[in-house]
Amino acid sequence: MLTSHDAHKPTPEKGGPRPSLSARSRQVLRQHPWTLVVGLACASLLALGLVDNARGPMLSAIMNAYALNHTQTSWFFFLASGAGLIHNAVFLKFLSHAPPLRMLFLYMAIMATGVLILGITPLISSSYGIFLLGAICMGVGFGGLGVAQNACVQEAPDKYRAQSTALLHAMYGLASLSSPFLIVQLRSWGVAKDASNWSLSFVVCAIPALCLLPIVFRELSLRSSQQTESKASSARESIETMAPTPQASARPTRASWSAALLLSSMVVAEISISSRLVIFAEESQWPQATAGLWLTGFFVALTLARLSLAIGAWDQIASRLRQIKRHQRSGKAEHSNEANDPSRRLRLVLGCALPLLLLGLVDFGWPTKWSMLALVLFGFPIAMAYPLAITWYAQAFGTSRQSVLSLAVTLQSAAAMMMHLLLGWGADHYGLRQALLVISVGSLVLALALLEPLRRQLRQSPLAPRG
Repeated sequence: MLTSHDAHKPTPEKGGPRPSLSARSRQVLRQHPWTLVVGLACASLLALGLVDNARGPMLSAIMNAYALNHTQTSWFFFLASGAGLIHNAVFLKFLSHAPPLRMLFLYMAIMATGVLILGITPLISSSYGIFLLGAICMGVGFGGLGVAQNACVQEAPDKYRAQSTALLHAMYGLASLSSPFLIVQLRSWGVAKDASNWSLSFVVCAIPALCLLPIVFRELSLRSSQQTESKASSARESIETMAPTPQASARPTRASWSAALLLSSMVVAEISISSRLVIFAEESQWPQATAGLWLTGFFVALTLARLSLAIGAWDQIASRLRQIKRHQRSGKAEHSNEANDPSRRLRLVLGCALPLLLLGLVDFGWPTKWSMLALVLFGFPIAMAYPLAITWYAQAFGTSRQSVLSLAVTLQSAAAMMMHLLLGWGADHYGLRQALLVISVGSLVLALALLEPLRRQLRQSPLAPRG
């Protein structure tokens, strides 16, 4: 018998009210809980990218507010990078085993706190030291979030992991494009325009992270209650089956170090160009406004490349090519597996990136617009390298993948710090073109040199996936 309360419930019968969008969304999230985790990771990287890319447009305001020279200003970047590096090195064991979503909440809160210190301190104090404390706090958040975000997307099923990883890193490209425009727009609205309130831009950039924190906290609470309910049943199942589970290695292996060094080399090649492209264009006699457009073009290429991976465009192209080959000759199953191997695609994109880098940095005596165009196009293949490497590591390292990602993020922070120091020293002594040529090309060549030995090591590993 139906009660009066039951009579008013929506029924799934034909002609009845259709479920609302929020109800359908909740149903999808219940069926595919990994989508929310991946979405939160992507949103957190977008929030991080807004903060990170706001530092460049705000640099002149920082220098004027505290009457700094270039050496004093460099501490703003150096301390943030150094804090992330030291934190990740000290807490490497925690980062290797902590639940990814919990890390996401913790380090996003730390990052937001640091950014708020940057935004509020200049309004109440003239101390550059306190301002730098905000940079240190923000750097710790950056370091932990780099591990948490990459670990979160590994919750996606194997079928969607490559697209999820590419979508994650495409968010940074979107933030790189939107953050400078946001700073300019805030000034046009009269916010953060005057010398007395310039730091409010940092406060605005912290808002996305602050808005995400309650959502992540709610998901953490739900997961905690679900884990408590299923803890007893999981324990019984494990006792009944007694199935051995692979354990993550306590110490980084030789393959782990090679994988981390490979990832760091690719990052150095990418950020050495993106961080100096405007200065390189200005030294090549391009006006300042046009120099900024070249950098915008680089980030557009980067974003398009990662979005193309996210929507599976290259999988569709590879599938069409395999269909054509099957009409020409009898195909075998392993050909498809090889074509979908992320390490093979990684080798291809690095092989495409190297000639573009050489065309852009070697002085062939041609007009500089061709060099700049080559460097902009370099952003397309090198942008695909990082997501492909992360996907490959997730497949190849199995249960130890989070410890490998932790080591890789730590090592790439150290490599980025060394790169900035060497690039500045080399540019002062030998010129920017020569310094970029040695550092960026050298790091890319090192990545290619490490790729094949690492592939052989991982093929021999018992954790390697079987095609």
